[in-house]
Amino acid sequence: MISHKTALHPFHGKPLFLPDLFKILSIEEFWKPFLSWGWLTLVLPLAFAYAVNLPSVTHGGHSARRQAQFHGRKFDPITFSVVKTLLVFAVFYRACPLIWEDASFTISSAIGGEVLLLTSIVGFVYGLYDAILAHH
Repeated sequence: MISHKTALHPFHGKPLFLPDLFKILSIEEFWKPFLSWGWLTLVLPLAFAYAVNLPSVTHGGHSARRQAQFHGRKFDPITFSVVKTLLVFAVFYRACPLIWEDASFTISSAIGGEVLLLTSIVGFVYGLYDAILAHH
């Protein structure tokens, strides 16, 4: 015979919590942190990578990075990663007010400053690897 407790609680008596999907509609709880994250980790580093484009020249004059062109301009992955690392370090480790403080708290509690810093370091290593391959 099946116990009454087992039949009512398929998760061994632990409650199952679902996220409140209506928070996506909230500017303060979702959109402000999301847009701050996008500004800090995508828009600003891409703008710098577009403006400061370190050249990569091979022996034949053609670069493997030349395939990553967008309307005649390249986005340099090393510049992108360095700028992203500096911005993440300034905002999450030195409390530089580039984004709202509550958005910074939400981002650091949801994603973590360490994860953002680690992804920029991985991007930098990829950029170095790409530059080394382009010179061979």
